[in-house]
Amino acid sequence: MNEEILNYIRQYRGYYTREAISANLYRAGFRPEDIEQAWAIVEGIVPPPVSQKPHFWLGLLLYPTLVIGSIILGVVFSSGIFLYLAFGIFIGGIIVSVIIDQRDRPLAKGLNFAFVGMLVLLIVAPFVAIIVVIGICLTGNYRY
Repeated sequence: MNEEILNYIRQYRGYYTREAISANLYRAGFRPEDIEQAWAIVEGIVPPPVSQKPHFWLGLLLYPTLVIGSIILGVVFSSGIFLYLAFGIFIGGIIVSVIIDQRDRPLAKGLNFAFVGMLVLLIVAPFVAIIVVIGICLTGNYRY
């Protein structure tokens, strides 16, 4: 969909008739089917096309990478500032997803999925590790 057509229709729709706007767009070299599709979107008959940009994957992959990277840097350099940074990114990601939900829904969904995934990982992983250690201790072979 041509954004130029959509912007033109939205800009002049309150001043000129549909026919006059369509005629100007046609004279400007736009295809009639693109003009009709733009009118359908502007009038709410057809929902706007979904963005083809990979915003969902950006949120899903970049957000945890920043959090985990900050944690690793904090451990490697024994610096609490990186751990605070990781916590800020962790909480900030969910706040950003709420703020941008209406403007960029795929990015917001990617951030939400990543947040839930990291939250589950932070809750489940320690319990799994504890259960494995307890299992090793209980099934150990005690020969003296």
